[in-house]
Amino acid sequence: MSWHKFIYDVLDSKKAKGKTRAIVKRQRTLALQFPVERWNTPDDLVASSGILAKEYAMLSATTLVRDITELEKLALIVKDKDKYKGNIEIMHGYMPMRKTK
Repeated sequence: MSWHKFIYDVLDSKKAKGKTRAIVKRQRTLALQFPVERWNTPDDLVASSGILAKEYAMLSATTLVRDITELEKLALIVKDKDKYKGNIEIMHGYMPMRKTK
């Protein structure tokens, strides 16, 4: 399973819990933009991504914070002080065991 597919699966399973399609799509876009190898502040991430800048241009800062909080609850991102990154480590539990000789 790829990280991309994992994000889709986690957020698509959330649709039944009262989120509109637009909210799920926005949160999925945000999750996919978080780098997995380096830490970023939310403002730096939005500023460096044209996709996110466009997505959040007409929304309040509260919406961004709410979306980040939701992604953190779902363990798709992790926080260290005021910075975040994609939590690709969660994928280790879904990887098949290696066959030992």
